[in-house]
Amino acid sequence: MEWGKHEDMLEKRRESGQPAPALDRKPTLYPDVSLVWEMFMMLSADRPIGMSSAGPIPVLNILAFMGKFGPHGVEDCEDYLYLLRAIDAEWLSVSNARSSQAAKGSKGK
Repeated sequence: MEWGKHEDMLEKRRESGQPAPALDRKPTLYPDVSLVWEMFMMLSADRPIGMSSAGPIPVLNILAFMGKFGPHGVEDCEDYLYLLRAIDAEWLSVSNARSSQAAKGSKGK
């Protein structure tokens, strides 16, 4: 989640002979969960934003997305909902910690 936007720069660094250890720790996104990641990326824009932090992606938005694009079947939907909520919770944890650190830093100025 945190370094993916830097992947091109890291690849260029490695190609030029410089170390890029983050690429060695790059997670593998298996095909059977790629839809969950795509859902997360698309639905992230639907999350409510408060005064100082973001909220979770609304469950109704997730269910509406799954109803239109899949997966289909109750068991698959439950699994995808669980996985998407877990990814979202981790994103919120990282995002809100950054917001908190930024707020503390700006108060000291």
